[in-house]
Amino acid sequence: DLGASVRAEAERLLDEVEGTVGVVVPMGQRQRARGWLKGLGDRVVALGSLEAKGLEYDATLVVSPAAVADESPAGLRVLYVALTRATQRLTVLSAEADLPDADGVPDLLRD
Repeated sequence: DLGASVRAEAERLLDEVEGTVGVVVPMGQRQRARGWLKGLGDRVVALGSLEAKGLEYDATLVVSPAAVADESPAGLRVLYVALTRATQRLTVLSAEADLPDADGVPDLLRD
């Protein structure tokens, strides 16, 4: 299930970096994500995609990228912001059906 996968990835990232882990989710999943991550400590922060701008984390887990892109008129720009919050490690967690349409993804996000 999604919650178990998010928690497992957050735990893995905590083992890989010494600092903070940001878990960026669609705005409507913020409260659920906080529940999934409960008990992991102060180094893990769950936040909605529209809250991520200007923040940095040693590792970032972006959950449901297509939903992140679809939830705002700014679309792929919001996803770009979410994907660029990590200073050391980035993980994207998505069901295959959740991936954005490749035709709409700028070249800089493909590589």
